[in-house]
Amino acid sequence: MLDLRLLFDGGKTSGSGHGVIGLFTFSGTLSDQGHVVMVNRYIGQHTVDYAGQYDGEGLLWGKWHIGPLTDRWMIKIARAKSAENTLDRAIAGSANKLSNLACQAIDEHRARQTEDLDRER
Repeated sequence: MLDLRLLFDGGKTSGSGHGVIGLFTFSGTLSDQGHVVMVNRYIGQHTVDYAGQYDGEGLLWGKWHIGPLTDRWMIKIARAKSAENTLDRAIAGSANKLSNLACQAIDEHRARQTEDLDRER
């Protein structure tokens, strides 16, 4: 993953970035006990389910699943620098909104395709 940006707010996790496969978004939850559940959506492609732990000091780890495939994962969170981060957060927020809109459009398109297939049957 390149340029990964995550936001933790009130038990919710969201974020975006890009990797060798393409652009992606993250959404999920982080419990008070440190349990992490996230979904990584590669825009126009597949999703990856993540489940694991947060140590409270910047380290997340666990297992990812793509259908029957699974392996371990780890993310080390670097604390943001406040002065330069204001702009970074604004840019990431805009990119995340766009990514969420793209995911929503893809989901709606898939739902319409499924409805069309159901009607044909």
